[in-house]
Amino acid sequence: MAETGHKSSRRFSLYPLAICRFALAIKKPPAKTAAKIRKVKFPKDDEAIWVHVRDFLEELERRAKTGSKVSNEHLNFVHYWCLEQFQKNLATKARAGQHSWPPPIRTILEMADYAIPLLLWLAEHQRENIKKYASNRWNWPGYFHLLKSEQSRYQDLLPVFNQTGTREIQPSPIDLGKNLCLNLSANRTSGDCLFRIAARAIFDVAHLEEKEGFNFPKTWMLCYGEPFHRLNGGKLHHKIEAFLKSLENFSRKNRAAWQPVFEAYLTWFFAPPEIKFKALPKFYQDNLAAALDTGTENQWFENFRQRKKLSEKEEREFMDYLKKASRNITPLQNENYPEISAIGGKSLKAKWNALKREILKRIFKLAPKE
Repeated sequence: MAETGHKSSRRFSLYPLAICRFALAIKKPPAKTAAKIRKVKFPKDDEAIWVHVRDFLEELERRAKTGSKVSNEHLNFVHYWCLEQFQKNLATKARAGQHSWPPPIRTILEMADYAIPLLLWLAEHQRENIKKYASNRWNWPGYFHLLKSEQSRYQDLLPVFNQTGTREIQPSPIDLGKNLCLNLSANRTSGDCLFRIAARAIFDVAHLEEKEGFNFPKTWMLCYGEPFHRLNGGKLHHKIEAFLKSLENFSRKNRAAWQPVFEAYLTWFFAPPEIKFKALPKFYQDNLAAALDTGTENQWFENFRQRKKLSEKEEREFMDYLKKASRNITPLQNENYPEISAIGGKSLKAKWNALKREILKRIFKLAPKE
C-alpha cells in the first residue's frame, strides 16, 4: 500500500490498488500533505535511503522529546512495528538454521537476558503493577538457572498445588493465573499448541470485559452466520456485543449456546481459506482489503474474475499484486506440530472438521463446570 503514495518504478496499472483503496475507505491526508508526499523522490542508492531514514527518525525523536504528541505517537508506532517485524524475522531465520550476522539465536538470548531479569525485578519491586498482567496468564517468563539461589527467585513466583495438581494450596505472590477462569489441572492438562489455541479462544471470546482500556471489535462473529451479515460498522459491533452479553455465563453446562460462537472464532482465524471464504458475508467476499486481511485473496480473485472481464495483462497485474500484498496466512492444519499432524482426514474439509472438533473439546474441558 505504500506504493500508492508515490510513483512506483514497477510497470503495472493501479487498478488492483484502486479497488483495495476503495474497499479500505482510507482517510485521505490533507491536500497540502498529499501534494508533498507525491513530490517525494527516493534515491536509487540503498545507502542514501538509509541516511534519509536515519535522519527522519532522529528528527522524529527530537520532536517527540520536545513534547510533540503527534511525533511521539508516530515514534511509538515505528518502535512497535519494527519490533514486530524483527521478531518475525528472527523466528524465520532461527527455525531455518541460519547463522547470519548477528546470529538469530544469540539475538533471541540477548532479548531474553534483557526482558526476563527486568520482569523479575518488577515482580519484586512493583508487584501490584505486575499482578494485573499475571492474573490473566497461565505462564510467566523465567530462567533455568545453574545457581539455585537465582532459580528459586523465579520458582517463588509460582503457585503451589496439591499432589494431584487440582487445587492451589499456596497462591502465587504475583497472582499468576488468578483471573483465568480456566479449569486447569497442573498435572494432567497438556500445554501443547492446541491448548494455547483453546485457552486464547476462551480469553478472546468469553471474557467480555475491556482489555487495557480497549474493547476490541469481534469482527470474527461474521462467520457466525446470517444474523450479522446485513450490518457493518458501529451497528454490527453493537449487535455483536449485545448478543454475546445476552448469553449465559460461559461454562460446560451452557455449551449449546457458546459452541457456535467458538466455531465462528476458529473459522475466522484458523480455517483453510476455501472454507473461511464461504463462511463470510457477501460484502466481505466482494472486498479486496477484507480478503487480504483474512487470507482469502485467491478466493476473492476467482470470485472477482467471474464477475469482471479481465484481459490477460490485467490478470497478471492482479496476480502479481496479490502475491506481493498477501499476508501469507498459513491454515492451522498446515502447521508443523505433532498434535496437528496426528489429526487425519480424507479431504481438506474433513481434516478441518476433525481439527475443529478437537479444539472445541479442549475449550470445553477448560470451561468452568457451571
